Amino acid sequence: MTNTTKSSDKENINVTFIKSNKNQLLLVLNDYLYKCNKKTAKKKYWMCTSKGCKMYVHTDSNDVYLCGGTDPHDHESNPEMIAVKDVRHKIKDRALNEVTPISMIYEQELSKTSISSTTMAIIPTCHEIGPSVAKARRKIVPLLPHAGLFDIPDDYKATIDRKRFFRHFTISNWGS
Repeated sequence: MTNTTKSSDKENINVTFIKSNKNQLLLVLNDYLYKCNKKTAKKKYWMCTSKGCKMYVHTDSNDVYLCGGTDPHDHESNPEMIAVKDVRHKIKDRALNEVTPISMIYEQELSKTSISSTTMAIIPTCHEIGPSVAKARRKIVPLLPHAGLFDIPDDYKATIDRKRFFRHFTISNWGS
């Protein structure tokens, strides 16, 4: 998921957002990733995700760029990792909204994206990404009942002649 916000009037800066593996927003500016460090009523403070990097970006509460992030970082940018995170989020999002097998979603999403061979080399395989996507899918799918106990409405307990339909009705617990 890539969202683009409005550019600042002072500078022509394009700020986009992607989702992390834990479904948190990450800010992308000049192929560098920033995570939200602090939120106030009027501002959000973003810090570079690279360990030891001191770069910050400030946005308003509507994620419109205010300042920061234009000075050189003490590390190289990694546009391939940003593309990987974007593809990974698309796979996870489709898996949560569809019942298509994860391996099929993986293949379809990779064939739809136009990414470099370098990026293709660092994308996790279906076997590596599958367990985390399946876990996220399991969280939203309702559990099957452990017991077969449920109430049958009175209309279904009798025949048309109003005679008792069931003499004895039990369901064994299949799981145990």
